[in-house]
Amino acid sequence: MANYTALIERAKQIQHFESDNQLAKRMGVSRSYISNWKNGHSNPDGFNTIILMELADVSAKEAMGMINRGYATVSSMVMTAGVSLALLASHPLWSSVYYVKFKMWAY
Repeated sequence: MANYTALIERAKQIQHFESDNQLAKRMGVSRSYISNWKNGHSNPDGFNTIILMELADVSAKEAMGMINRGYATVSSMVMTAGVSLALLASHPLWSSVYYVKFKMWAY
């Protein structure tokens, strides 16, 4: 399982948080989630991974390097693709295109 310690610590440093509790409150999760992610007991979902990346001010590629200590695995590449698609889908231009191209055909 991946280790999110480096990404979490980077997010705390960039945001000037002194504790995991402050980060957890900012993300809207409990401190135990942060602890489990750092200890490798569980992984954050895609949404929380994106939030961590934004708080740490890193790209998807940098985040995957931090999580997997520089070693690319198939699962990390899939995760990178998923994060990239999620970021693309949240872009205002794509949302407009989606609405025009797909929603209009539904009527």
